[in-house]
Parts: sequence; structure tokens; C-alpha cells
Amino acid sequence: MDTQQRNFDPIDDLYELKGNPECKDNLQSGFESDMTWVYRVPSSTTILGWALQDITDPSAPRHDWTTVRLQL
Repeated sequence: MDTQQRNFDPIDDLYELKGNPECKDNLQSGFESDMTWVYRVPSSTTILGWALQDITDPSAPRHDWTTVRLQL
């Protein structure tokens, strides 16, 4: 999200980036994997943070966002 409260979608096919897990790769409990997210944003924008939802849990409310604010 940016200073104008706009959100941007990640670029499709992130699994094609070197080092990212395969598409639909299931991560088992107790393991971890690094993931790089890439977004196309206007060069004039100031990014404030990153917001995400866990859509893997069908019982979780869709308005439940986790945000990470960036230090500017």
C-alpha cells in the first residue's frame, strides 16, 4: 500500500523467479521457505508497507489483514 492508500497486486508467475518455491508447492508443518514478491508500482509512489491475508484458511474472515509498515 502507498501513501494514497492504494494497493497493488503481485506480478503473476512468482514461482518463475529464481529461488522461489514451485507453483502450488505445499509447505509442510515445521518447515519454512523463502519467497520473493514482486509488484509493479508507479515510480512516483511512496510505499508505506505490505498488507496480506491468509487465504488458505477458509474459516478466517476476509477482512482480517496483516500489515507490515516500512521505515521511511
